Amino acid sequence: MAEARGFTRVLGNVNRFCMAACPYDARHLPASDRKVGVMNPVLQPLPSIPWPPMIGWYFILAGIAAGTSLVAEWVRPPHERGAVDFAWHMAWLALLALLLCGVILMLDLGRPERFGLMLSSFANLGSVMSVGAKLIALKGMLLAYVLGLLYFRRRAMAVGDMTLAPGITQTVYAVIPGLLAVSSLCLAVYPAMLPARTWSAPLAASSRAGLLFASTALLMGLACGLLLVRDAEHAARLRSILLFLIVAQVGLLLFSGLALYGGAPAPAHALRTLTTGSAAGLFWSVAVGVGLGLPGVLLLAQPQQRVLNVASAACLLVGAATLRWLVFSVS
Repeated sequence: MAEARGFTRVLGNVNRFCMAACPYDARHLPASDRKVGVMNPVLQPLPSIPWPPMIGWYFILAGIAAGTSLVAEWVRPPHERGAVDFAWHMAWLALLALLLCGVILMLDLGRPERFGLMLSSFANLGSVMSVGAKLIALKGMLLAYVLGLLYFRRRAMAVGDMTLAPGITQTVYAVIPGLLAVSSLCLAVYPAMLPARTWSAPLAASSRAGLLFASTALLMGLACGLLLVRDAEHAARLRSILLFLIVAQVGLLLFSGLALYGGAPAPAHALRTLTTGSAAGLFWSVAVGVGLGLPGVLLLAQPQQRVLNVASAACLLVGAATLRWLVFSVS
């Protein structure tokens, strides 16, 4: 009897070890999929997630910080004075979003000194969260540099100096914003890497997740630009790009869903949760309806009315933020 009890304890320890090592559990699958769990235990995430909900806000704010910098660099107003003012306001918005990202990371870590250690230590580059913190710090330094350049440029233009001095000055004004755009593009797709390293977000592990995060960052950046812009010609350009990206986003969602449908059990089950399950209402009504359909209609209806432009931008921000949240949270 003692040997039997000892063997039972060993089996129990082995079972607990396997459950801890394997992040997926077939018990949370529909009945139609449970039979697959005998051969493949890596199916569906456990109910609890390793990240608190505020990390979802971190992903959203990182998208705003990345998108605003990319739009400021790539969709500039036609006139130099307008381009400098637009870049100035977008840079401040990006910096505010970055600061909020830093606050969320410090709250998640529990102690501010841990955040400082994450920034200063290079011993744990295998940690995606650590790499993201360093990326935010790098973008923050570049943003501060760009804001300084824009400050002196605005002062020079205020006294009538509209041209940059040749040589090193022109190089600095071209290279620093370019580096900021590169770091912003990395920050746009970075949130797809973090949940993809865990068992909690099967949709983030898809190869299409990085593209979705990049497209939503651009949509949020363009929406912020449309909220800030006053020049009619620049607003028309932003609207045309937004309409193109809305159509492209619909196609991207469609083909991403088709790629996941009938594939690996965990992403396929997460796709069903997103489209027909508990998250379907939020996905179809907010991410697709409010975030893509309504702005498209408003931008096509009366493109010259600022009230409709503001409403379209607000809807795009809500829809893109919701889609980022769903990719992070749906399991």
